[in-house]
Amino acid sequence: MRVIILIILLSSALYARNLFYLMGTYAIVDLPSLEKTYEAYKILLKVEKKISDHLEKSEISRINKMAGVEPVAVSDITLSLIKKSVEVSELTDGVFDIT
Repeated sequence: MRVIILIILLSSALYARNLFYLMGTYAIVDLPSLEKTYEAYKILLKVEKKISDHLEKSEISRINKMAGVEPVAVSDITLSLIKKSVEVSELTDGVFDIT
């Protein structure tokens, strides 16, 4: 049953042109207009390029590579996401693990 539901959701998302592969998963962006949908996609893609641990040149990959060696300068977006992730980790007693 779950497979059928997933197929229906994915097929409708593909038809609506609002299914994107980002950050290692599929994202369905459902906004009032196609223009807004692609605007959101571009923002998510920009964030992915900074924080993906699968992209060699991302800021997170550079942090991981330089861990214990030297500090790495990062964008405000990356710093903000790291701070929020640490906050959520503390609020959930480590259930959410930033690593």
